[in-house]
Amino acid sequence: MATKIGVYFDRSAIGGGLDIEALAEGVENRWSDLAPVVKVFPVLADEAARKEIAADIEENELDGVALCGTSSRVDWDLYRFDGVQVERISLR
Repeated sequence: MATKIGVYFDRSAIGGGLDIEALAEGVENRWSDLAPVVKVFPVLADEAARKEIAADIEENELDGVALCGTSSRVDWDLYRFDGVQVERISLR
């Protein structure tokens, strides 16, 4: 079980159905000890986002990553990080 989790939201996949900024703020306020990194990306499924997540893992010693709003069926190859538990959360 991960003890330091980075939480990442995909604005393009969620669209206007949720107030993503408020959701991210709620995660930060309630779970800041467990989730020291919470970010909203315009698009998670690109190489720039992957590099930023990898840098966050290194800098913050994350052992878990929660990808919120991404498809559980595509782009698995982008989100493989050695020694890090990766979970996808569908928010559709």
